[in-house]
Amino acid sequence: WSVQPGQRSLQGVLDSARETGFGPQPDSAECTAAGRTDAGVHATGQTVHLDVVGGGPAADIQKRLNALLPEDVKVTGCREVADDFHARFQCLAKEYVYKVANTNVAPVLERRFIHFERRHVELAPLREAAAFLEGEHDFKGFTNAGRDTEGSVRLIHRVRVRRRDGELEFMFLGKGFLYNQVRVMVGTILDIGLGKKSPSLITEILSSGERSLAGDTMPAKGLTLTRTIYAGDKQEERLA
Repeated sequence: WSVQPGQRSLQGVLDSARETGFGPQPDSAECTAAGRTDAGVHATGQTVHLDVVGGGPAADIQKRLNALLPEDVKVTGCREVADDFHARFQCLAKEYVYKVANTNVAPVLERRFIHFERRHVELAPLREAAAFLEGEHDFKGFTNAGRDTEGSVRLIHRVRVRRRDGELEFMFLGKGFLYNQVRVMVGTILDIGLGKKSPSLITEILSSGERSLAGDTMPAKGLTLTRTIYAGDKQEERLA
């Protein structure tokens, strides 16, 4: 998401499209997202707030931005909000989904959006391990150091694992996540499903905070930000 010198980013292409379509904007009008996804992570449910001077109706803004955005970035909805709305600070929860193809043959058409694991993964231990991650915990052992400045305690409302048509889907619904946290949690749970580790290892990592006990950081391509939840949304009831 975030602008970085010499690198293509979602924030960068959106800012560029806005300036091309509507002219120079105030410096304070930077596009702000609900979550700053890392390089290689996808988003189908990202929420962004931005100011557009002289933009007209929301529907017109959406059409003009999409006409200028590249083919791999599109605005799927646009509406006017209160001046004090903040996409990041007012977000109640984010939902991430990590996909793993657990088949004999690697997927071809979806290869950029899914991780491939040929070895058979047992579903029951995956679900047992996932249950230990729900609630408020110190997730220090599930993050890669050096990026977070607000502590390592986070609240995860729900973790779900399901198998469908040869795919494993790991869904995480939480207030916020540490750097690489979801990818490390999936790597750890996947090791458990492969029989390498016991589901009880999750509680050991939570209590000790030892990153060395957790699994590998899964490749970014399998992870998608699928939903952002705000007060008043129909989805808010999912947090109960």
